[in-house]
Amino acid sequence: MKIMVQKFGGTSVATEDSREHVYKKIEEAVRGGYSLVVVVSAMGRNGDPYATDTLLNLIRKDIPFASKRELDVIFSCGENIAGAIVASNLQKRGYKSVYLTGEQARIITDENFSDARIRRVETDKIKSLLDIGNIVVVGGGQGVSENGDITTLGRGGSDTTGCALGVALHANEIHIYTDVEGIMTADPRKVKEAVLLEKISYEDCCNMANKGAKVIHPRAVEIAMKNPESRLYVKSTFSTNPGTLICEDDENLEDVNTTGVAGQDNLVYCRVVSNEYKSYDKLQEIMGCPALHDSKVYYGIDGIVFVSDSKIFAAAEKKFNDNGFKLIKCENVSEVSIIGSNFMKYPELCQEIRDKIQKRGIDIKMCMEEDKSVSYVISEEHYICTMNLLHEFVVNKTAGIIN
Repeated sequence: MKIMVQKFGGTSVATEDSREHVYKKIEEAVRGGYSLVVVVSAMGRNGDPYATDTLLNLIRKDIPFASKRELDVIFSCGENIAGAIVASNLQKRGYKSVYLTGEQARIITDENFSDARIRRVETDKIKSLLDIGNIVVVGGGQGVSENGDITTLGRGGSDTTGCALGVALHANEIHIYTDVEGIMTADPRKVKEAVLLEKISYEDCCNMANKGAKVIHPRAVEIAMKNPESRLYVKSTFSTNPGTLICEDDENLEDVNTTGVAGQDNLVYCRVVSNEYKSYDKLQEIMGCPALHDSKVYYGIDGIVFVSDSKIFAAAEKKFNDNGFKLIKCENVSEVSIIGSNFMKYPELCQEIRDKIQKRGIDIKMCMEEDKSVSYVISEEHYICTMNLLHEFVVNKTAGIIN
């Protein structure tokens, strides 16, 4: 059996018009001889009637401290609505199709509500439905605990579901469909010269995502790495572009490799102050909190520095204060990163990049140079300029500089 898993995001299933593109992609795969599993996200974004945030606000606006268990139940409703609609429309078009919740698809997770981790996928039911010719539609980002509670997988949950099902089913291909052409050398909304990557390594893709690129969640890519024989693509629902293949690294192990530029804005830059001098373990414990997974602690000229998304700063500050630390808020900043490999073998390259930034009158507040990425923390006002400057340097000039 030749199996393909397709995942469609919220913008792809949001309207009748956008869902027509989804059905075309499904029909193309069926004509190609694939047995098909289709993973769907909730329809649309916050404010749309059945979007996840809209549904969650039905509870949150009246009960701001509602339990995560109950929130997971309503969280899962958006995907259930989208999945039922997609499966029903496929039936209308003459296809055998059935919708499965995460529980029915036997995606077994731990009990960490709102950010559950998949323990295993029991594939017997899906395989039996595929065997009799069904297109199996599955709700993304959800599962069930060993005790039978509905759970959700957190950020990027539908991507994670798609890759987990693809690996468990030993699918030939996994296609993550979104509203962009694939993975690009930078965010095209900020860098007009960004170009589509034909392929990218698993590690570079994870690094791009961890440094701010939002096309596919790194957790999904890490799962896909477990079975590289399942070819993983990121594609657009709305075009015929072949997209980007995410695969094993085949770069030269000695040469510098520059893949692209990623960035994060709306960050808060703080100094961490503590009266305890042996507080490293406690600091690590704080940073292990799920709510702070996207935050970072650095050790620089300002001592211990905490960089966080501004939207979670208040919660982060409370967490630090409750554990005997004080955050001294300095200013709003952005972080721009070059993603690739072997940077530490070419210190002259890193120095040249720093010089180019500083010659533009941009103050580098922090510089984190690692073998797989080089990151610069700069003032918010210089974010777009720095993104474009680094993109021009990386994409157009690196080969000439190194050689």
